[in-house]
Amino acid sequence: MEITIKSNQWMNSVIMGVLLLVIGLLIIIFKAEALKWILIIAGVLLVIAGIITLYGGIKTGVHMDVAVGAIALVLGVVLILVPNFITDVMMILLAILLIVLGIMNLANAAPSFSLDNKEKVITAVIGVVMIILGVYAILNRDTTADIIMIVIGALMMISGALKVIDGYRLKM
Repeated sequence: MEITIKSNQWMNSVIMGVLLLVIGLLIIIFKAEALKWILIIAGVLLVIAGIITLYGGIKTGVHMDVAVGAIALVLGVVLILVPNFITDVMMILLAILLIVLGIMNLANAAPSFSLDNKEKVITAVIGVVMIILGVYAILNRDTTADIIMIVIGALMMISGALKVIDGYRLKM
């Protein structure tokens, strides 16, 4: 006996789109809390994966699995216990990346720099802006995290809206 599951593609697209819209809006509204919960959920998933991998590694004697499982377990516990610290570390790493990329852009623009060379001017301006944003991110980690969550939420909402539109196009 064959069981067939009928899929309604347009409805699936609309439902997924609405879910993305709602989740994106919630992320924008509850920026700091949303990031905290995302990190905690990731921590729980890492703990579960770590336990399973650790158990499998011990049972089979595969030392790499034991090591990977232990690392996942420890990282998961850290994410669960200190999500705010992890957020700060992530923002500092992002800031350092921005500063380094900004310095690289300036170094790229420096040889034979001329205001007549528009490409070099744009590269230098982008470099300076990246350095300023990096310094700002270090000094204002919470605001930076909020801005990133707003961008993520907005992108999710845009993706959701496109899914809903796609669903209605499929229906027609």
